[in-house]
Amino acid sequence: MSKKENEDRAVTLAAQAIELVASGRAEDGSRALREAASLAPDNSKVKAAFLKIQSEDTIHILQKLCGRFILEQDEQAGKEALDYLDRSGEVPANIAQECLELVITERNIEPKDLQDGIVAGLLRESMAAKSALAKRLLDGSTAAFMQIYDIGDRSANSIAEIVLMPSAWAKESEREKVETDAF
Repeated sequence: MSKKENEDRAVTLAAQAIELVASGRAEDGSRALREAASLAPDNSKVKAAFLKIQSEDTIHILQKLCGRFILEQDEQAGKEALDYLDRSGEVPANIAQECLELVITERNIEPKDLQDGIVAGLLRESMAAKSALAKRLLDGSTAAFMQIYDIGDRSANSIAEIVLMPSAWAKESEREKVETDAF
């Protein structure tokens, strides 16, 4: 192949790599990017594809899945997020908070049982998510309760546990205030 043909093929492979990684086929995307880099290692589009894929790799898998579930209404991503929470349970505090905020803010998600399962899973697995919900309850217990209640039973059942859990609250007086409001 000529240098021009190598460059063209590399650019095509780099674009395919980005699409493959975005669709969840990271191994195929990585293979395409390696081939592109071997054909044209100094090509700016190949380098840009590498940087884009690398930056996406720094996003936690649960964030990606929750984002796709909520923003793209991708039901499969919701199932994978729920499976992740059921299997792994290991969620960094900031990721759990961000995912919780994203998932509870959206009202028109179908199927609701996936949204409910994700919220309940985050609240089950992460103290940071519990503390984030505790803060929401403190800031407006009725509105926060209704928002969680509308999501589903498993999420709503988590409220009682959080209200009664001193470790989820910054101050005991805040917990007691919400407890009085809730019960």
